[in-house]
Amino acid sequence: YQLALLKKHGIPVPKTLVTNSKTELLKFRKEVKEVIYKAVAGGSFCRKMTDHDWTTERLDKLKYAPVIFQDYIDGDNIRVYVLDHKIISCNVIYTDELDYRMHSKPQHIEHISLPEDIKEMCIKAADICGHNFAAIDVKKTTNNKYVVLEATPSPMFIGIDHCTGDNISGQLAEYLIKNG
Repeated sequence: YQLALLKKHGIPVPKTLVTNSKTELLKFRKEVKEVIYKAVAGGSFCRKMTDHDWTTERLDKLKYAPVIFQDYIDGDNIRVYVLDHKIISCNVIYTDELDYRMHSKPQHIEHISLPEDIKEMCIKAADICGHNFAAIDVKKTTNNKYVVLEATPSPMFIGIDHCTGDNISGQLAEYLIKNG
C-alpha cells in the first residue's frame, strides 16, 4: 500500500508486485530485468531471485503467503532519517550484500549531501505515509536517478548513530519530550 501511495504522489519507486500467485509472478518476471523479494510482514532480508527460486517446487510454496517482489535497482544504498519534516541524518551505506543489513564485511557508512529536490522528496515520502519519524531507504542509480524503496516508520538507528555520531536517538528523544 505504501509504495502504491508514494507512486500515486509522484515519488519514484521500483516496479512492485505483492502476490501469492505463481502465475502473476511469472508475468512480472517478463517485465523486469532482475527480481528481488522479501516478506510482506517485514523484518526479513531482501534477496535476489535465483534459479532455485524459479523452480516449480519453490513457486508452488508461494500459495501459502504473499511476498513482495520488486524490480532490482542497482546503486548506492542511501538512508535518510526524517523527523518532524526535517532531515536529521543522511548517509550512504556501502556493503557487498544486496541488503546492507546482511553485510558479511564491516560496512562503511558515510555522510552525504543530497540535492535539494531529493531532500524534499524524502520529506514528502514521510509526510505522505503519515510518519513524523521515518527512515527513507533510497537507491541512487548509476545514472543518478533516485528511487525510494520504502519509508520505514520504526527504523533501526543505533548502528547509524554509533557509526556517524548523528545522535538520531537524542534528536528523537528531544522531539518526544517536547511534543509528547
